[in-house]
Amino acid sequence: MNVPQFASLVIGDRSWIVPALLIAGFGAAFALWLNRRRVAQAPIGPILRICGWLLLSICLVNPLWSSSRP
Repeated sequence: MNVPQFASLVIGDRSWIVPALLIAGFGAAFALWLNRRRVAQAPIGPILRICGWLLLSICLVNPLWSSSRP
């Protein structure tokens, strides 16, 4: 079955993939280390910090939304 593709997400700068992964990993580890005592009691803070680090690393690879025009 052929599904029509209307748009796609393209990585704009492939040279930043490895640094972005390293920054995301460091940020997640750092957020968990800083909140190691509070993770069991209030996990929303570390989860939001990790999401912030992930969003920052996604922005580093310059994602582009590509679509075709009629």
